[in-house]
Amino acid sequence: MAGADSTRSMLVRLDSLGNSVWTDLLDMGTSWGSCLYGVIQLDDGSFMAAGGNASDADGYAKPFLLRTTSDGHLIESPNVPSARPQSIVLKDCYPNPFNSSTRLSFDLPSAENVTLTLFDLAGRNVATLAQGNYTAGVHSVLFNAHDLASGTYFYRLQAGDFRDTRKMILLR
Repeated sequence: MAGADSTRSMLVRLDSLGNSVWTDLLDMGTSWGSCLYGVIQLDDGSFMAAGGNASDADGYAKPFLLRTTSDGHLIESPNVPSARPQSIVLKDCYPNPFNSSTRLSFDLPSAENVTLTLFDLAGRNVATLAQGNYTAGVHSVLFNAHDLASGTYFYRLQAGDFRDTRKMILLR
């Protein structure tokens, strides 16, 4: 059985009485759409699931293929990239330069306590864009700069021991 909302897909294995045997929540981390398109059970009791994840700034779906063991553990499928990030990555915002809003994205291979902060050229903290515990996956934050003046800003991701800073330009 599979289900999805705009940010998560779920695989659930039920026994013959309809009781849950195992559940795996796949947090794709984006508010613009990801889901499982189909799930099949293979002869060995494992499952194969196909889906799409619109995690790029261009909004085009990236297909993925997942396979589980019969007890619900995710395994890599041959010749198919993993749907889960392999390392923490802070991506360039898109668009950049931007007029009023831009999207900032980051990847987490495991759950982390995250802070995404915006600074001006003088190093002053202008805004906290994201803060808290985030699950493994691709995450995206839409930033609306309606209260800020034109100029160069920096955004910094802190996740565990990881730190990275990128530049963005606001043009009015």
